Amino acid sequence: MRIFMAFLAVIFVPAALAAHSERLGDIRVGHIWAPPTEESGVAVYVPLMNMGDAPAHLAAVESPIAESAGLREGQGEAAEPIESLELLPNQPISLAEWRVHIWLEGLDRPLEEGDRFPIKLHFEPQGVVEIDVFVETSPGH
Repeated sequence: MRIFMAFLAVIFVPAALAAHSERLGDIRVGHIWAPPTEESGVAVYVPLMNMGDAPAHLAAVESPIAESAGLREGQGEAAEPIESLELLPNQPISLAEWRVHIWLEGLDRPLEEGDRFPIKLHFEPQGVVEIDVFVETSPGH
């Protein structure tokens, strides 16, 4: 099973990272997206990869369209805030609905398919990367 999961990561994560990506030192930020919503909060999903030799952390998130932003783990009402996300060397991770994801609360407007908005991802010790989040019903544009 582990070999199969590693195979899937090798096949799918590089493609997702190439779709719309940014680099910050050894950190690769793949295509980042959020679903359309008229609610006050929205989850944001993104594949990440630490290409370095030492662990890194996604330590904070901010966006001008939200009153607050952070990381959560879990689904729906059961999701719990977490302080940071450790990125181990050479191990891809995809932020997803059922695991760790970014959560924006207090949106200043509804999000419609085709919209974009900026988000800043704070990585320790690498620094900050600003990237546009694509609003779409599923990943890919």
